[in-house]
Amino acid sequence: QYRCAIPLFEEALAYYEERDELSYRGAICLSLGEAYAQLDEAGADHFELARDFYERAWALFERSGERSAEAAAQGGLGDMQVELASFCGGESLVKAVRHFRNALSIYVDFKDVAAQAHYQERLGRTYAMWREDEHLRKALRAYERASADYILCGQSQRAAQVGIELARLGIALQE
Repeated sequence: QYRCAIPLFEEALAYYEERDELSYRGAICLSLGEAYAQLDEAGADHFELARDFYERAWALFERSGERSAEAAAQGGLGDMQVELASFCGGESLVKAVRHFRNALSIYVDFKDVAAQAHYQERLGRTYAMWREDEHLRKALRAYERASADYILCGQSQRAAQVGIELARLGIALQE
């Protein structure tokens, strides 16, 4: 139902843009980013629209001081850069890493171990996409941190899934 939700979110955004409601505007932009990202369409256009809305959400949350929402927008931006990498190349992966690191730093400040594990895993997955030894080693370290953090917060199944990625990376590095 994302396609049906988009015009409703856009209408709500227009309403709140007439007022100086940073939080509401940020939340709506975040929702628009998520909606565009989830559209089942060929090509990169919907990912670029999603990225644009995540960027707007990030700026609005940064201005309003809502750090956890800012981290969510940064995470969405990282995800969109990963999606755009197949269309735009490695520069998108560099941007994805930067956004994931920004989100991670916020969760480190909050001492949110589960979110830290999640973003370490996203970093690992992104680094692994490069398929170069240097980046594979960075992926390995990120996955090791993710696994340890998942264990700390009692998510043993997630830790096991990350362990599978660690094994795959170990094999790739040996080759």
